[in-house]
Amino acid sequence: MSGKRSKYFPNNWKKYAEIDSSDFTAIEFDEFMDWKVYGYEIPSNICCLIRERNATTGKVKEHVYQRPSAADKKIKQLTLQPHVEFTVCTEHTIVTVPPETYENGDETSQAIN
Repeated sequence: MSGKRSKYFPNNWKKYAEIDSSDFTAIEFDEFMDWKVYGYEIPSNICCLIRERNATTGKVKEHVYQRPSAADKKIKQLTLQPHVEFTVCTEHTIVTVPPETYENGDETSQAIN
């Protein structure tokens, strides 16, 4: 990433922290989960998102794929790396694959469609 500078986005948490809690509309936990967690949307030009986390260092990397073949290749690559957990998110499902699943020789990669 030499020569590139990341774009700075200001953090406005103080502005929100000063707002009285009664100014926010209260919602039930289940309603929030349905709205924000289970109601995710992926743009139509994106096949899947893959988030890999190194269980040893805690570092996280995210990958976005438009072609299923490229996503399949990345999944196969991740299954060969020890101590890496990854999550695959498609339009229809979210699956997390822990390292011990494929470190024991179990076959876990399936085609993304």
